[in-house]
Amino acid sequence: MKKILMTIVLVMICLMLVSIVMFVQIMHRRVYNSMHVEEWADSCGQIHRDLSYGKSERHKYDLFVPSNVQWCADSTASLILFVHGGGWIGGDKEDIEYMCQRYAKQGYLTATMNYTLLNPEQPQFIILDMVEEMRQCITAICTQACSGGYPLGRMAVGGYSAGGGLAMLYACTQHDKSPLPVAFAIIEAGAVDLNSIFPEEKGGKADTLRMCSAITYIDSLSPPAIFAYGAEDLSIRAEKMVEQYEKLGIPYTFISYPNSGHEMGGDHDCAVRFNQTITDYAQRYFK
Repeated sequence: MKKILMTIVLVMICLMLVSIVMFVQIMHRRVYNSMHVEEWADSCGQIHRDLSYGKSERHKYDLFVPSNVQWCADSTASLILFVHGGGWIGGDKEDIEYMCQRYAKQGYLTATMNYTLLNPEQPQFIILDMVEEMRQCITAICTQACSGGYPLGRMAVGGYSAGGGLAMLYACTQHDKSPLPVAFAIIEAGAVDLNSIFPEEKGGKADTLRMCSAITYIDSLSPPAIFAYGAEDLSIRAEKMVEQYEKLGIPYTFISYPNSGHEMGGDHDCAVRFNQTITDYAQRYFK
């Protein structure tokens, strides 16, 4: 037991180190986001902030309900949940609310959530526990939306950086547990393969990293996905994930930002294509 706990602690230390680097990059990302604020007026819909899905202070989410809801053939609405980045040690749901606003204005209920962060004082809490918190949050969103007259029938899950890794991990591990079926995933610079970030790790530490990597769980049930990555990002890559999708014949779109690193801020035309692809996927898979 002590050996297992020590392995988890060492893995967490490694994650914390790379998280600091990712967190600095995300601070640059916030500056980029501030230049791409989505306009939101009262006529666009309602925003319900800081709703609870658990007992912790971090167990909060914001729900965006559009005024022009797109109803599906079964008289249900669709949800897009966006998960913030921050290297698993920082970040906030507000960091990615511009995405919620953008797609709520297209008629989809959207949400962004906070989750428990990695903490050396709680080594037993790992990335997979964050995925469980996502499931709890989605359950709460379903209840909240239904009580407001918006029953949900399906969802997409997406995120940036660490949030993208969590989104893909959820999409690939919750086939039979998710309160809503995942129609597609939106992965922007997502950390989906932790072993490729820490290739020097062996033994138990490598096993723990593999257990927390979305790529480990790719199978024929994995949903269609949009992958957007910076070509100059030296640490977070998606080639192996794309290879798996290609091999299994799962629909996907890969968008490479040739002049961008992890912050994804150097290719406006690619960002436009990324946003349009999300719209296209929603129209195709939300039926």
